[in-house]
Amino acid sequence: MALAVLLALVIASAVAYFFLLRPKAMEVEDIRSERDSLLKELADMTKETPYPLDAVRLETMTENAKRKLDGVTQKNPDGSEFNNGLITRSRQVLERATGMFDERIKREYTDIATFMNQVSRIVYRDELDELKRRLSAKNIFLDEEVLGIGEDTADEETYLLMLKVWTIDRLVNVLVEKNGLAIESRRLAPKAGAAIPRGPFGLGGGGRNVSEITVLPTRFYILHKDDKAPYVMELPIRVRLQGPLPTICNAIRDMQSNGNFLTVNRIVMETENPLLLSERQPDSNGFLRTRNVVVMLELSSYFRPSGHAPTIRTSERKLLPAGA
Repeated sequence: MALAVLLALVIASAVAYFFLLRPKAMEVEDIRSERDSLLKELADMTKETPYPLDAVRLETMTENAKRKLDGVTQKNPDGSEFNNGLITRSRQVLERATGMFDERIKREYTDIATFMNQVSRIVYRDELDELKRRLSAKNIFLDEEVLGIGEDTADEETYLLMLKVWTIDRLVNVLVEKNGLAIESRRLAPKAGAAIPRGPFGLGGGGRNVSEITVLPTRFYILHKDDKAPYVMELPIRVRLQGPLPTICNAIRDMQSNGNFLTVNRIVMETENPLLLSERQPDSNGFLRTRNVVVMLELSSYFRPSGHAPTIRTSERKLLPAGA
């Protein structure tokens, strides 16, 4: 009986091991192996980053990052409140960069959507004609051949054409009216069919002076590949001007003041004509100094069609290579 009981216990133990304990042990081993593999993968992923594998430290870093994003509302000495969080600051930067024409749009069209949908070609042509007339009194002559847009431009939305006209008005105001710089011009051949004037000795003349202001193609910015509409539009304009270098530097600074936001994306500088230097008297120290320089500037204004901050969507993140 004792042997039978012992044999039964051995058999029961074997059955319990093979059908209960061994599968659990294998499951635990698989989980441990998967854990080790995951830890190794995480270690490789975070090797070149500041992120720790320790959960407590990672939670602390997460809370600090959230505080930087959300910020803390504080009070100025005058009692007004401000928030120093990145979300608030990014919204303010976007409003500053794209809000140069907001006041005018609200005054004349109530809101951005109404402006985009209801601005008419007639109003655009009137604005362009008025700008040409006003600038011609300052010896700035806009011509479609150089300007790139005209009354019959049909390959772009009317509201974008209007914004470009307003941008030209702003940059001329800063460069010419406020800082006294001169817009360079070039002479073009007479238009087809135009009468050619005669000179005092019967020689033919003609042609027309055109200021070197050129509207460049609009640039559109999106956040996601499947976005159907851009969240920001850039309206670049190229202008060639002349003046003292300190005055040009002041003008570039003025592009970011008094409600203006025109970024300088490109600058090309030409020195003064050597013939002019040769005709000039040297300074008291014997040096000939350049007085004026010719500068090509590519300036841009920005427009936000939605009127609000872009929607941030969570997308599948792609791992960057180590050290990137």
